[in-house]
Amino acid sequence: MAWLEHILARLDLDPIVGLMLLGLLLLRLVVAAWRRRRPPVAPAPAYRPDDWLDWLDAGLLAIAVVYLLVRPFVAQVAVVTSTSMAPTLHGTLTPETDGAPDRLLVSRAAYWQRPPQRGEIVVFRLDARNTLLDSGLMVKRVVGLSGDTVQINDQGQTLINGDELPEAYAPEASDRVFGPQVVPPDSVFLLGDNRRQSRDSSRFEREPFVAREALIGRAVAVVWPVGRAKLLRQPAYR
Repeated sequence: MAWLEHILARLDLDPIVGLMLLGLLLLRLVVAAWRRRRPPVAPAPAYRPDDWLDWLDAGLLAIAVVYLLVRPFVAQVAVVTSTSMAPTLHGTLTPETDGAPDRLLVSRAAYWQRPPQRGEIVVFRLDARNTLLDSGLMVKRVVGLSGDTVQINDQGQTLINGDELPEAYAPEASDRVFGPQVVPPDSVFLLGDNRRQSRDSSRFEREPFVAREALIGRAVAVVWPVGRAKLLRQPAYR
């Protein structure tokens, strides 16, 4: 079923969700064929035993709109699974001990008409150009833009075109030295706010810069848990 895997990859759908959609669609087609083959019946009463089919149709339409239109092209929810963006975001793989991780509302349409801006938090997926292993979804902050000369000096300070970048969101200086290197066209340099516990552009095994096409979208808000819900605003750099 390589064709199904290809479609799911293009739509960024979980295989289980894709199979559920396919199963519901096949069920609806079978029911429709069965109804056509039934003999005519007397006029239906106000309540029909097969009214549940209307609910099935509505459910199929709602699921299709969300998973085939909204999620691949407009917005989706992403779970923060690491501590690399602390303290801005709370992430964990062990919610039973560390509490529920943040869930982010991600705008997939954010970069249709404009490039990423410095300070924005983005969700992305690496490929073989950057890493040897499948990264899954990652969440980092945009620090370097196309054409910028990026450096992390031996004091852990981030320099953009020779000037220190004020980063109130990063509680600790980096323990890595990087560059100086120029960010290529249509690429960005990404760092986690928790600099010493972040696998990011300063640590990727191969290419440090992330292609714009690898960005899934901009994280615009924390939507869950309710107690940590907030908008993720772009910082103002002086």
